[in-house]
Amino acid sequence: HKGFTAGPAGNQKHHTFTFLDERAFKAKKTSDKSSLAVIAYSPVELLLTDSEGRRLGFDGQDVFEIPTGSYLRDYPLADDEGGGQLSPGDQYGVKTLYIPSPSEGTFTLDIEGTALGTYTLQIASRTSDGTTTTSSFLGLANAGSTASAQITFSSLPGSPTSFTAATTFTSTLADISSSRQLDLISSDRLADSLSRKIRRASTASIDERIEILLKFGKEIRAKSVEQKGEDGRESDPWRRRSKITGAAVQVLLQDAHSLLVQSGYHPAENSR
Repeated sequence: HKGFTAGPAGNQKHHTFTFLDERAFKAKKTSDKSSLAVIAYSPVELLLTDSEGRRLGFDGQDVFEIPTGSYLRDYPLADDEGGGQLSPGDQYGVKTLYIPSPSEGTFTLDIEGTALGTYTLQIASRTSDGTTTTSSFLGLANAGSTASAQITFSSLPGSPTSFTAATTFTSTLADISSSRQLDLISSDRLADSLSRKIRRASTASIDERIEILLKFGKEIRAKSVEQKGEDGRESDPWRRRSKITGAAVQVLLQDAHSLLVQSGYHPAENSR
């Protein structure tokens, strides 16, 4: 787009600016108040595909195949005088998928990493009577990483919107690698220990796989808290150096839970 010069009459200050994007709003008269929004605070791009194969979001380029759907990027505000940043914001931009009066059924959400970092997904759904529910999920991304999930939506009042991550052994290994690069796993030794368990589980029988995944979850919990001796000090230097912190704890426990459920083990039922 071409740049434009603007300035109020009598003011000698003029600024050149460039249009990066535009948003069109169209009023729609309908009694249906339902909507679906997916918001990413993160270094990722989003792509939503409905049950008819229509896409919305980023797939090499922005696509808008779902009727009335929008995909927006909001970046931090900058000082137009000196270029300094006014808003802390998300340096990678907040991405928002929004569909008014979405179709019923299951949507596939693809998440593509654009840089190393953690991200938060917020799912906001509204039923036809205007009742809104929101839920949030943590994730880890790296440049070129991919993740996917299923979102099931119904506009009927009282119907919950479900979010199911498509966790795999490969995606779990990627989460371990990203956690180590972000120093959320504090040593190579601990990252290797976790990775070995996932690789073993991927080729094990169902019963052995469940046992390995339970040990995987147990190790995450053990390393996410300080291990101290009776004198209040950490008795083992290995424990002091090897910990899991921040988003890695929740993400890796989510991975373990998903893989256990896929293996036919339901932690809530087996804890009774």
